[in-house]
Amino acid sequence: MEQWPPGAPAAQSIPDWRAAEANAARWMRWLGHLDARVTADGPDKGLDVIARDAFGQVKRQVAGIGAPALQNLFGARGLRQGQLYFFTSSHYSKRAVEYADHHQIAAFTFAVETGLISPASARATVVYRAALEQGKAAAREAAARRAAAREATARRDAERRVAERRAAAQKEAQREAAAKQAAERDAAHKVAAARRAAEWAATRSQRPLDPQASGAVYATAAVKDAVAASRAIVTEDPQEAYNGAVGATGCGITILLPVALCAGGTALVYDSPTGQIVAATATGLLFIVAVTGTRAIRRRRRTLLRNRARAQGEGSGPSI
Repeated sequence: MEQWPPGAPAAQSIPDWRAAEANAARWMRWLGHLDARVTADGPDKGLDVIARDAFGQVKRQVAGIGAPALQNLFGARGLRQGQLYFFTSSHYSKRAVEYADHHQIAAFTFAVETGLISPASARATVVYRAALEQGKAAAREAAARRAAAREATARRDAERRVAERRAAAQKEAQREAAAKQAAERDAAHKVAAARRAAEWAATRSQRPLDPQASGAVYATAAVKDAVAASRAIVTEDPQEAYNGAVGATGCGITILLPVALCAGGTALVYDSPTGQIVAATATGLLFIVAVTGTRAIRRRRRTLLRNRARAQGEGSGPSI
């Protein structure tokens, strides 16, 4: 045979008559007799393999098979009905083939090296071809099932990937929406803060400032173009500090003791002892960092007040 039949028994060597009988039983099951089995010594003497609807005899020998061997198989069946099989490792005589064709005996030869059978009679050819077609059909069905399983798996994988992409897109949309809402809230908070600062400045910008009452020390730095300091003022006059902060270009920074840092052109003046805002302009976003109660603040305050008293005393003394 050029190709091993689909679904047929696996190849194996046939070293003796017991292996030959087992090989014949396997092939009879492939031929359609699923309950074929090797017989034991007993009432089925002369039959090596039997099934519910089949009977077989096996000869592993070198000498050829003549018609008498097939006649013995026919007689061993007796009155029972079923397909007759004969298997040999040698060959059949012409008379044996004619007898097999006349009595519808499926006569096969088998190779001792592999156990593969080959039909030697007309009936053997019919049953072999039927089993071969059945095996091919079963192989096609199995291949179709495997292909269907692969397609189902591929379809499930594709659906899973689509679902994952949709879930990822939905999650990204939710993230973007949350980020947009957060940005809108931040913007609203900034606008509200700027509005409150502007309202406060409108109500407090005309309040007179008394450095003696506040005891504050003010330092103003005006930053030009947000890069280089154009001027710096250290003064006790809160109005001067306030005016200097308001006149800052691009970003006004008023440094007080406590310290107020104002970005975007905002300027504040703090009352150092009480920590209250006494003047402000609001043209941008406000950042405040307060530092209070340090020795440096108290020393700087005493120094400036002492210098101021000395200057006043010298100015009121007698002229020479």
